[in-house]
Amino acid sequence: MNQRKQALKCWLSKTLNMPNIDLQALAGDASFRRYFRLQLDHDSFIAVDSPHDKEPFFPFIQIANIFKNLGLNVPHIFQIDETQGFLLISDFGNKIYCNELNSKNADKLYHMAIHNLLIFQTYATESDVTLASFDQVWMLAELKNFSHWFLEKYLELDLPQDVLHNTFDLLLQNANEQPKVFIHRDYHSKNLMLLPNNELGILDFQDAMIGPLTYDLASLLRDCYIDWPANQVLTWVKSYYQTAIKTKLFHASEQQFLRWFDLMGMQRHLKAIFIFARKQLRDNNDTYLQYIPRTLKYVQTICDQYAELMAFQKLLNAYIIPAWQQKWKTT
Repeated sequence: MNQRKQALKCWLSKTLNMPNIDLQALAGDASFRRYFRLQLDHDSFIAVDSPHDKEPFFPFIQIANIFKNLGLNVPHIFQIDETQGFLLISDFGNKIYCNELNSKNADKLYHMAIHNLLIFQTYATESDVTLASFDQVWMLAELKNFSHWFLEKYLELDLPQDVLHNTFDLLLQNANEQPKVFIHRDYHSKNLMLLPNNELGILDFQDAMIGPLTYDLASLLRDCYIDWPANQVLTWVKSYYQTAIKTKLFHASEQQFLRWFDLMGMQRHLKAIFIFARKQLRDNNDTYLQYIPRTLKYVQTICDQYAELMAFQKLLNAYIIPAWQQKWKTT
């Protein structure tokens, strides 16, 4: 890592014709990318280290251009080194949604995020940019990773496979029923910025695909990093639904849509849980373990609402949550 940082500094020094480069490390995401702030006179930039063998950045450039053409705020790309995996992009500042949200501004900021979401969901996939499909094969792999990384490796549980298979099948069927749209795939409060002009800035969009309608909405409103009262979330969900129906983005009853939203959220939460556990097991990074209780609570709440999830709910309450609580105590 230190060698890559030194290589990044050398590249910036040559690119900017500056002998001395000072980089301030920034908090990253749950990936192998690293971010650094670079201050030049009165301007600030972000240098990105994105190892091409682990985190190729061509998708970042591709999606940035799509979002920019849609009038959305994404970082401007100033310099690229494709060989080494380095980028120099604009700095959106320090006002991350997750840190800025409070009871007074939440309604305004979430409506702004939903407005932006609806803009890129209407993106025409018939253009010259081809996006991969977030299909059942992809989602099933994530659900199997939940079993492997969280249940088996982290909690050391051996649970009935038939219950897991039936639960996964239900979640996959739910996703398959939904209209397919452009999805960010990580649209939540840590990847949204409040810009100086009080507009929304969007980050970490390089994993965008074509996928289920409710995926990003569930990611945004059932956020692993911050939560809100259920009635407030329902109000935002219905606001999205009413706007999307008016703009003819899709056709479905409100009841059907809410089911899509709930079960899609559960699929995403099982995915997030395995990623948080894997960061500790594989990468020796326990930072994300603190978000598992909230994420498990979301799963538990959904299981309480749907009879089809009763068998999984029993596993959750009898084995998974007690095993997690015991593990958490000893961490």
